Amino acid sequence: MAQLLMFLCFLCAFSQVLPIDIDETHYTIEDYICFNRTGIDKSYMDSHVTADFVLTTGDEKLNKFMACWVVEMKLVDDELQFSHSAWEKYATHNLFKFIG
Repeated sequence: MAQLLMFLCFLCAFSQVLPIDIDETHYTIEDYICFNRTGIDKSYMDSHVTADFVLTTGDEKLNKFMACWVVEMKLVDDELQFSHSAWEKYATHNLFKFIG
C-alpha cells in the first residue's frame, strides 16, 4: 500500500513538470460516457486542463465529470472506496504512455 501511494505521488509530481500533448487518442469510452452524463465536451475539458496536464480546481462541472470518471473507470469500488488494484492497473497501463 505504501509503495503504491509513493509511486502515485511520484507520478503526479513528475507529470506536473512534464508537458504532454493530449490528442484524440487520449479519450476513453469512459470519458465519452461522462461527457454525455455531465454535459461537458472535449473543448470544455481541454480548456480546464493546462499544458502540464493539471486540472482546474473549484469547477463544479469538472468535479461532476471526475466523480463520474472514477466510477466508470472502476477506480473506486461499489462503496466508492479507493480501489488499490484498479489504480495500480490504471497507472501501469495508461499513465506511462505520457512519459518520455
